[in-house]
Amino acid sequence: MKGDRIIQFSTLHDIHEHIAHARQKHTWPEDMSDAEKYQKAECELHELAAAMFKGDLRGKRKEALDLIAVLIRIVEGE
Repeated sequence: MKGDRIIQFSTLHDIHEHIAHARQKHTWPEDMSDAEKYQKAECELHELAAAMFKGDLRGKRKEALDLIAVLIRIVEGE
């Protein structure tokens, strides 16, 4: 890790962008069950794995950010 930073600014920015995009494009119903939220996270995890197995560096970053966006939405109670 560089210095005492917890996260690089560019990564934080990209997470913010992915969350904003996800909230706009993929609205969640207020009554979405935890099982459905888990399925969304699981789907993103599988997409990340596929990109990793292919050696797709851009895809790996995108899918990791998508997964992070889903997890943050869960943490924030969406």
